[in-house]
This record gives sequence, C-alpha cells and structure tokens, in this order.
Amino acid sequence: MADWEAMMKQSRAAGSFSGRTIVAISDLLLEEKRRKALQERRLARELKIEQSIYIWEKEILPDWRVVHKNPNLRRLWWNGIPTKLRASMWQQAVGNALALSKGGCCIYKPLSILYANRDYVSRQLQELS
Repeated sequence: MADWEAMMKQSRAAGSFSGRTIVAISDLLLEEKRRKALQERRLARELKIEQSIYIWEKEILPDWRVVHKNPNLRRLWWNGIPTKLRASMWQQAVGNALALSKGGCCIYKPLSILYANRDYVSRQLQELS
C-alpha cells in the first residue's frame, strides 16, 4: 500500500500519467467491457433456453421425433437443450436399439474385447498349442 501511495505522489508531482499508463488503463477498460458483453450474451442465451422448457416438456419430450418435422422445434433443438432435460433427451435421441441393460453390458464387454482382438488371441492360442 505504501508503494502505491508513493507512486501516486510521484504521478501527481509529474502532473499527469505517462503514455504507457494511459494505454494500460484503456486496455484494462476494454478487456472489462468485453468480459461484461460476453457474460451478458451467455446469460441471455441461458435465459432463452430456460424459458423454452415449457415447449420442450409439452411438445418435444413426449415424442422427440417431431423435431424433424417442425422447423421451429428444430431451431429450438439446435439452440440448445435445457440442462434439466439433457439426460432424457440424449437417451431418446441416441437410443438403445439392442435394449441392453447395464448388467448385459457388463456380460458382453469382455466378449467384445475378445472379438475386437480375435487375431491376437488366436495367435496366442496357436503358440500355446
């Protein structure tokens, strides 16, 4: 704090700020202005998405395939899925065509690894015999 006060006394004694000080201050102000603008855009986008939850729950969530048919709903989809609904929407969009349970995945995972490495496994078995 004492350094700051000493610097300010020297600045007042000189009568004005130096050119580099003015540039540095203007750079700081511009950066702060950019940061505020970015934050405002982010908040506006989040607010817009959160306000659309009603439409999501009433029109899209019961049958997400309507998004392909209705251009307004498609635009809503591309603008972003509300955080609250993301998990359920991704499950519907990606799906589980094989209808595997979590237990089924645990059973078939080692088999899939063996199948993916079948050439290596067959060579190892030939070497053993």
